[in-house]
Amino acid sequence: MVQIPAYVALIRSLAFRVAAWLVPKVPAALSYAIAWLGAEIAYRFVASRRRAVASNLRRVMGIDAVSGAVRSVFHTQAYNYVDLFLMPRLSPEWLADRLEITNLPSFLHACGQGKGVIIATAHLGNFDLLVQVTKALNVPAAVLVEQLTPEALHQTVVRLRSAHGIRLIPAGPAGLREAVRMLKSGGVLAIGADRDPQGRGEPMNFFGEAARMPLGAVELARRTGAALVPAFGLRLPGRRYRITIEPPIVPDAGTLIGVMERYIREHPEQWIVFQPVWDGNLSLRAQRSNLPTVSDDPEMATALPGLAMTTKDGR
Repeated sequence: MVQIPAYVALIRSLAFRVAAWLVPKVPAALSYAIAWLGAEIAYRFVASRRRAVASNLRRVMGIDAVSGAVRSVFHTQAYNYVDLFLMPRLSPEWLADRLEITNLPSFLHACGQGKGVIIATAHLGNFDLLVQVTKALNVPAAVLVEQLTPEALHQTVVRLRSAHGIRLIPAGPAGLREAVRMLKSGGVLAIGADRDPQGRGEPMNFFGEAARMPLGAVELARRTGAALVPAFGLRLPGRRYRITIEPPIVPDAGTLIGVMERYIREHPEQWIVFQPVWDGNLSLRAQRSNLPTVSDDPEMATALPGLAMTTKDGR
């Protein structure tokens, strides 16, 4: 996890609280216009983030194709912030009007098996809405998340993201025990699988180059018997969204990475990861790390690497 100075964290926390109060009180069009401007400013002046996004997208698109996509990533993220601040006001009717959902019967069938479903997703488009859909379907769902600092920021984000009953479970041994219990009761657990904020993943082939990838979703599916379902929440023009749900896959890291590569390659401008994913010093020949096991008794579960979704800005 990237450490930021305390004063920056404090300013960010204050900005979130002000925006969470203000955005629902002004027309949505104005909020998105301000977000567009903020994205342009960030793109031009936050050079470290711009370089990180460009470095990531070069692996996906090639050197000559990234400029416009990098700018679009900043815009996608800014619009996601507006969506987050409006989250408490979203109604089931609004979701039904704005969302397109593909392959829903397959997802409902997996939920009906009673073994739990792990949604393996990427930081692509608006991944928060992806999880909110489960509430509209009356399926209990949770997301494993990192603890944000300062605590005030964490509480603000938790309040917004859980406004419609989605449970946010802190990553770690206690959180994993809760997640396993939820899966065993037939619930849905969402896990980010496209980057490794904790730095404990295994080097895997990702777009032809070694990247440290989180394997928690795959390992948890193997050890609990839950269905592993790749799914992605993509932004469409006109503040519309498409939730694309893949059929369940075998719990295999290479298979999951292949699905994520396909979606990221099709929508690189929506891949909102603002930290470098690749480390040139990694080797695919690295030995597989010793992953902790999850006992049949959920209370004995221990933490697996790479289970948490990162913050809204891909830290």
